[in-house]
Amino acid sequence: MAAVTAFTASSRLFYALARDDAFPFRSSFMALNRYQAPYVGVWLSVLAGCVISCAYIGSAIAFNAILSSAAIAVMLSYMQPIFIRVFWPTTSLPERGPFTLGTWSWPINMASVTFTLFICVLFILPTATPVNQSNMNYAIVAIGGVLLIVASVWLIWGRSHFTGPVQTLSDIRSPKETPKVE
Repeated sequence: MAAVTAFTASSRLFYALARDDAFPFRSSFMALNRYQAPYVGVWLSVLAGCVISCAYIGSAIAFNAILSSAAIAVMLSYMQPIFIRVFWPTTSLPERGPFTLGTWSWPINMASVTFTLFICVLFILPTATPVNQSNMNYAIVAIGGVLLIVASVWLIWGRSHFTGPVQTLSDIRSPKETPKVE
């Protein structure tokens, strides 16, 4: 059940990023099938899930690197808005909502940023000493590879095409204007 949820979420993310022109092949990622599902994103998510699952058959080390890097990526994604709130000038941030931690906001946010960075370092450490090829944690290599790919796509495509998320419903294509597959 968790896999279905992950595939659904990632396919919707593909669709939203394509809608906002964040990466190449926009029309392919926006194509909907007769059930109004972004089928290219669904199949890419399924393919990625299969490749990750096959990594365990080939090498437990590779599978552990994938799991560690996924945990680190999730932790860093949680940390980003907190980090921005702590270190960005408050005049350029959106107005605070009805819930606030008051004077405790800054120390709690700093503690969460510090703790997240500490946990990320722990996830990168090898599992045993002395470190050799069989017990090395290759999560840092996986994260570096993903960051390199994302930075390349941004520099080659996103920087010149992506203007930010669609702001109004009138800017979003209707299903009738979206390419379909029968």
